[in-house]
Amino acid sequence: MLESVRRLRLTNLVSEVILEGVQCEAGRTDFTIWTRDAWSLRTGFRFADAGTARIAVSETNLFGTGRTVGVSADQIDDRRSISVTLADPYLFDTRMSGAATLRNYPDGRTWSWNIHTRELSPRDRWRGSIAAIQSRRFDDNPGAHTHTDIKRRVASVTGNRLFVLTHNQGCARVVGLGTEYDELYVCRPGDRRRTRTARRERTDRTLGR
Repeated sequence: MLESVRRLRLTNLVSEVILEGVQCEAGRTDFTIWTRDAWSLRTGFRFADAGTARIAVSETNLFGTGRTVGVSADQIDDRRSISVTLADPYLFDTRMSGAATLRNYPDGRTWSWNIHTRELSPRDRWRGSIAAIQSRRFDDNPGAHTHTDIKRRVASVTGNRLFVLTHNQGCARVVGLGTEYDELYVCRPGDRRRTRTARRERTDRTLGR
């Protein structure tokens, strides 16, 4: 019962949880859980003298489903961006959680997403995650008459298997695989000989304990 109360508080959907028990007769106890919904509409404003500003609005309990939808506008120096974020802590009514973010710039865009197992307790035997980030940036230089296209993709997969957990120590096996792809494309209109393309690929493997 205490574990159930802890999980309710971890959802951040309620601001107060009270467990009340009444013993009606020997060997029988009736329990009642009282909760108070938390305010789910969040706003944020931040302004700095260095030219950094941020305005964000998010709903953390969309239509009572526990899903999050957020929109934010950021400015760092002279670069501005608008972001949209979606998060589902109960993806497809499973133990998985997922989130995705799309960020648009005047000269490009970046999107990222991740799916991971939702932590139920420190004794979870299995944990895993899949994450990916993709960005693309365009740049036209009228003075040099060049067009630049930069692409980058990063993806990773990790798995965790818990073998031993005591009050003093824990032992788990961690396996991971990551890959990175970068591409730089530069061309000058009207002159194919001025085209330059550079690619780089890298794959990493992780095995730990």
